[in-house]
Amino acid sequence: MIPVGVLSSRETKRKRSFTQAIATGREKDVVKYFEHIYADYPDVITTDDMATMTGLHKKSFQRILGEGHIKVLATSPKYIIPKVYFWEFIASRRFIDAWSNSDEFIRILEGFEEWRR
Repeated sequence: MIPVGVLSSRETKRKRSFTQAIATGREKDVVKYFEHIYADYPDVITTDDMATMTGLHKKSFQRILGEGHIKVLATSPKYIIPKVYFWEFIASRRFIDAWSNSDEFIRILEGFEEWRR
């Protein structure tokens, strides 16, 4: 018999969030980290960029944008977002409290924890 979780990493991967890594009131530290690691990104980004930058799924950002949680310049044919509006979102509880077990999200979160030390 094969033990549970041996064939599926989804069952064993633990979801994480930035909430676990920062104290309330320190949300701007997350923004500083993102500004540091993504300084070379253009000043205007897309949902693909946001997904790459955070490790969250592109469809999550399409929903978040559709709900108006991030300001946009244009919505057609794609969302066009100034990076400064994205930084506002990164500092929000909506992002800080977001849980994910994606490898990229965990890598970014661990990089933040290391950067803070």
